[in-house]
Amino acid sequence: MKNPLLVALSTLLLLCLAACEKDEIIVPPPPTNRIDYLLVDEWQEELLIYGKFPNTQGSVTIEGTPLVIESWSSPLIICKVPFSNPHDYGDVIVQAENTQSAPRRLYKWVIEVTSKRPHGGIGGTILEEAVCEVSIRGDSKAVPNHVFTEACTELFPGGSAKYSAGGTTSSSYDCGTMTAEWTSYSDFLVPKSIGMEDLSSTTHFQGFKKFKPNGFDLFLDFVAWELIPAKVTTAPCNAPSTVYEYKQSSQVIGLDAYDPIPLRFEPGKNNFKADSITEEVYSSAKLIWDVESGDLYKRTAVLSWKSIKLPVE
Repeated sequence: MKNPLLVALSTLLLLCLAACEKDEIIVPPPPTNRIDYLLVDEWQEELLIYGKFPNTQGSVTIEGTPLVIESWSSPLIICKVPFSNPHDYGDVIVQAENTQSAPRRLYKWVIEVTSKRPHGGIGGTILEEAVCEVSIRGDSKAVPNHVFTEACTELFPGGSAKYSAGGTTSSSYDCGTMTAEWTSYSDFLVPKSIGMEDLSSTTHFQGFKKFKPNGFDLFLDFVAWELIPAKVTTAPCNAPSTVYEYKQSSQVIGLDAYDPIPLRFEPGKNNFKADSITEEVYSSAKLIWDVESGDLYKRTAVLSWKSIKLPVE
């Protein structure tokens, strides 16, 4: 009987000899080329590409357009993404050492936030409305634990707030009346400024973002400082009427950089769910209040938002 061990060794030797006769060469696997996350630093005009890449520098494209590479390492590639780049969103691909990564999509979300605040007296209504548009670029996936986002809170350059106000409202006191009138002021446009500063006593629009596992918190700060021509007419029972003229500053709800607007991804759509916040507010039209009729001054303010996703899928 043949020894099983000798049979196995003989078989292995024959296989090795056959491989040598065919000049077979064992080829090592290709280097890993994988994008895990895309992060945009709008301050520095940089795209940070996290993943696992070949050690030898290759090329990076967005929608087929080459990007200037500032830094290349196996876990992180940094490229310039100037504001003037004709492609500021789309599929990002890394090529190096005869390998190509799967496309990773850099999204651009254009968010429209609308704030409506009515000012109510006993009769009539003054309405303030601001329609604010800003954009965010980024990845639709959750931020990996090793990615630092605190330096990337700036929004995409551009954006504006369109402000309108006007109307008449009144209040009663004793046997007299007080009427507030805001001259109609339509579609005043305030460009978004870069960064966040203390601009409380000027007309301004600014904002920033914070990363969340399922989206972003958006913070907007809008003030229409002494913008609206307004007047208050007091008509006592037994005295002549008096008129007080002033410039009204905005009291638009929810756009003060303190309360976040929760932008959350709608499951499976890579876009933010349209939503709104409501709040009961009182008049700030410089009327005298009838304390016993306080509820008659209440109005419902609404902050709502929606967005479009680019590229459209």
